[in-house]
Amino acid sequence: MCSVVLLKAWSFQNTRDLMCVFLLSCSYNHHRSFVVVGAYQLQKAAHRYMGIANIVPYQDLGNSNYENDIALIKLKKPITFSKDVAPVALPDKDDTFGPSSECWITGWGEVGNGVPLKAPETLQQLKISIISQSTCKERLSQIASNTLCTNDSKGRGACKGDYGGPLVCRKGGKLVQVGVMSSGGCGPKDGPGVCTEVAKYLTFINDYIHRPGKAPAEM
Repeated sequence: MCSVVLLKAWSFQNTRDLMCVFLLSCSYNHHRSFVVVGAYQLQKAAHRYMGIANIVPYQDLGNSNYENDIALIKLKKPITFSKDVAPVALPDKDDTFGPSSECWITGWGEVGNGVPLKAPETLQQLKISIISQSTCKERLSQIASNTLCTNDSKGRGACKGDYGGPLVCRKGGKLVQVGVMSSGGCGPKDGPGVCTEVAKYLTFINDYIHRPGKAPAEM
């Protein structure tokens, strides 16, 4: 299981054709996969299953450092936004976020290495810090330039099942998606968490979601 994040693409009356941003490194087959929207507790029925029309990757995934670990999903059908289903705000290309930023990660992944989230599988949230690239490189030998590293002083972090989910940070009075969780070892003892930095891919995202037709690179 991988997490995805909703983006608003284009409007028709009160519905939205939806795109999702997720990880290219996730294993998927869009003919057999689906996106769950509106979920808070996975074992409760108050959510919807959406078919996938196509997947748009960003070029090639780096072999060793998860460079360019980002892709878009276009859903088959539009849905109506509600209090439980809404798109995330994206950062501006010149926004910078660092150790002083107030940030969070969310997901339904494991709560420890090999320890699954217990029923009813309620969405988890963790306040987390962004660390500098130099500090990150002290723990991880290879880090792509288009990534952000995160750290938690209490030894917590993203685990298996969280990847693809958002790193959001406060910007003024709203939260924006700064990163997409790409890798991590459930806490600092296993190394910092690594996120794809969304601001570095805004041209890729905007070029597709505002395009009226299909992109040539769909999978």
